[in-house]
Amino acid sequence: MLSEPSRVCCSIATRRDHSDSTVLPSSPKKKQEQIAYLLHLCTKLCPTPVDDSLQALVREKPPPEDSEVAFTVSAPKFFNPAAPDFDMSDVDSRRSEPANRQKNLFRRELQEQSLLPQLRSYLRLYTAIPLKKLASFQEVDERTLQEMLMCGKHKTWQMERGSEPSPLSGAFKSCGDVEFQIENDVVHVTTQRQSGRKYAETFLRNIQKLETLLVRLQN
Repeated sequence: MLSEPSRVCCSIATRRDHSDSTVLPSSPKKKQEQIAYLLHLCTKLCPTPVDDSLQALVREKPPPEDSEVAFTVSAPKFFNPAAPDFDMSDVDSRRSEPANRQKNLFRRELQEQSLLPQLRSYLRLYTAIPLKKLASFQEVDERTLQEMLMCGKHKTWQMERGSEPSPLSGAFKSCGDVEFQIENDVVHVTTQRQSGRKYAETFLRNIQKLETLLVRLQN
């Protein structure tokens, strides 16, 4: 889910480091800002460890607090493949119908996941917790809690890209930061993913930035 946006962000950041930011065209800057917004929305809906450089890019330009506004600004342009009938009086509303449909789907996704962040925060505190106790934390009954847990499982089930060159290739895996299973009315937290930081790449990237800065100062 994050592989292609991350690749584009890193490519634009590398280009920025090797050139003067004042002469960098505005189009790549705007595209980097849009993709940073998308990365923020992706990690908000499905918390996943990301590289430190990507976190820094997101922090440079914080997205709007309203997720719908961030989605409207950063999402691809949606259009209807059929030619509009310009003789109809509501041609303008029909033109915006594809974008409105996507925003409605995004709004529904936010509503479905509104209670999941709190649920994940409780799961991080335990290695095993009874359904009844977890339901009391969430102030819901056990049946509703099971539905929430299954919703969390479903929402974090994403396609993870492998070594194949195609961006649409890969296998479906659980990409959430917390993995769990239910057995005998007890929720067992099996894995809490830790951020796998690549320290060598981080050091090399900072050294490269320092060398670029020294060259600019000498010139």
